[in-house]
Amino acid sequence: MKRDLRNHPRYIELAEHFRRATEPGLGRLTDGADVHASADGRFVAISGAVLESLSGTPNQQIGVLDLESGKLRMLGGPNDAQYPRWSPAGAALAFLADSAKRGDSRLYIIDKPGIEPVLHATGLEDVIESLAWSPDGSKLLLQTAGAGADKAGAQGSGTLPVVDNGLPDWLPEVEEAVPEALWRRAWLYEPQGKSLRRIGPDDLTFWEIAWCGNDEILAVVSNEPRESGWYHATFVAVSLRDDRVTTLHRPEIEIGLPAGSHDGAYAAIVEASCSDRTVVAGDALLFDRRQGGAPRRLDTQKIDVTCLGFLDARRLYFSGVGNLRIAAGEIDVSSGAATLRWESDGGASRRYPFVAPLGADAFVTVAHAYDQPPAVIRIANGTSSVLLDLAHEGSAYVKSIAGTIEEVNWKGRDGLDIYGLLTCPDGPAPYPLVVMVHGGPTGCYTNVWQMHRLAPLLAARGYAVLHPNPRGSSGRGQDFARMVRGDMNGEDTFDIIAGIEALVESGKVDRDRVAVTGVSYGGMMSSWIITQTDLFAAAISVSPVTDNVSQHFVSNIPEFDRLFFRSEPNDLRGKHFSRSSVLFAHQVSTPTLNVAGARDRCTPPNQAVEFHRALVENGVPSELVIYPLEAHGVRGYEAFTDFCTRLTIWLDTYVASRKREAIAPA
Repeated sequence: MKRDLRNHPRYIELAEHFRRATEPGLGRLTDGADVHASADGRFVAISGAVLESLSGTPNQQIGVLDLESGKLRMLGGPNDAQYPRWSPAGAALAFLADSAKRGDSRLYIIDKPGIEPVLHATGLEDVIESLAWSPDGSKLLLQTAGAGADKAGAQGSGTLPVVDNGLPDWLPEVEEAVPEALWRRAWLYEPQGKSLRRIGPDDLTFWEIAWCGNDEILAVVSNEPRESGWYHATFVAVSLRDDRVTTLHRPEIEIGLPAGSHDGAYAAIVEASCSDRTVVAGDALLFDRRQGGAPRRLDTQKIDVTCLGFLDARRLYFSGVGNLRIAAGEIDVSSGAATLRWESDGGASRRYPFVAPLGADAFVTVAHAYDQPPAVIRIANGTSSVLLDLAHEGSAYVKSIAGTIEEVNWKGRDGLDIYGLLTCPDGPAPYPLVVMVHGGPTGCYTNVWQMHRLAPLLAARGYAVLHPNPRGSSGRGQDFARMVRGDMNGEDTFDIIAGIEALVESGKVDRDRVAVTGVSYGGMMSSWIITQTDLFAAAISVSPVTDNVSQHFVSNIPEFDRLFFRSEPNDLRGKHFSRSSVLFAHQVSTPTLNVAGARDRCTPPNQAVEFHRALVENGVPSELVIYPLEAHGVRGYEAFTDFCTRLTIWLDTYVASRKREAIAPA
């Protein structure tokens, strides 16, 4: 395919598709990634995506919803505004915004509803990533990162902005063994007196922070500031009186989502097999800070916890994933008894379910499903009511072309139950099929709006889409999630193949017209699975890993491949070699479109380059597409339109026809 497809009929067709889907929602909230309610229950702040024009990437903006009047006030601009948090002791709202310089988030506070935000903590040079009010509302805890620090892969990879210091452009880039700027720090800020001080020792990087009473903080920390250090983080408490650090938990796997009770009596954390920082779904552990001892592993009714906090001194709240369902509930810390307050077969928030307390006995979240656009809802007594509908005319258009969605299940080749979601176009089966492998491997699919945008587009073109949750996915407990550790690109591969075979046997799918695609682990699997079978008529691999040895040495997360292969890159008999798709390219016959972002640091573009050139050398139809302004995945509006153009041309060329011979794409 040509480099510039903007005059191609398919690009023009898809540009019109995305215009119809997007234009009616320009300049307004269309989803919600984060919600937070004021202590009096009157206001809800929603952080979500706002696209101002049919160009670039959406900004994150904040809408403040007055539940009495129903009016929505927008905050932020011209760039991102996010992480809204109400003071527990009043009507003040703190949030982060990069109004002065894109990517350079600063602290703003609105002392009471209706007035303009004021810039605070002006002495900080680092970028602020998160904030939390103390239980008494007098102080703020800030977590920061230095300029040039890595963003998590789940955040799109790349780095935080570096100050333009006017140096000549011929100077080299230099990477030190442990660059000083990479450290993430914790700070205590008092808005009343505008005092600011750093918390904790110099040799700790603070990945996540939370209060535990007014005199102690909780943190997920490591002695390694680079992104890979997160995989070996520990859970600590830090005294604000003397900066004394107490280790609470040294996990065997990953941790996240720290929370502390208002009186300092309890601390909590989620322990989970995790692929990416910020993507945590697992077991809740409770620590008694006064009596000490080992933590209690809480029974959360078979829900992998993705959101955790304290309702009051003796009640935890949580939300999470249970197979293809989501749920929210509360836990009595004394008895350990968990009660589910809400369950849904849809989705909530953006990646994983996230809820916030609304008063003493209700929650607020942003709910949606494949055929249900996002809406801010109140959850109480097991039922939900809409507070703010985020749908628009474009949502109705998407629904009209999206086909239907259904749950499917099948057996792995060892008899293990595997589940997934299948979207089908209108019209009779059997359908051509696109298998969409999720990221991770410990991500998971639930029934969410548009199933990440591609499914409705493919349904309109007559394709069914399988969204499988193979072993290693979240939502089935930690035993299931850990099955992929040490065996990535192993039985998870055959779980996916078994799902296709089950759909073929059911008569829903045409065996000769099957393609595979995915981003990150999904891209890795798309490249790997075609080395193991000739079942696929086409593959579209996005942000893949194809050479585990080079990946280890060029990625910013080398611990990932160590942990998930349980192998070392210098072991010639290890899985760094035996599970590298580039070394098995001679077994591939599947035409493959290889896609990467030039700014990706967790799965750098050389991975797509290597596999593409190996396929070309072996006579397999292959193309390489590298987007210069993209990082992990393809997110920009124009770039995504171009990507979808290339993907659908590739599918039409190699999948739409029953003939499997190679045909040169248009």
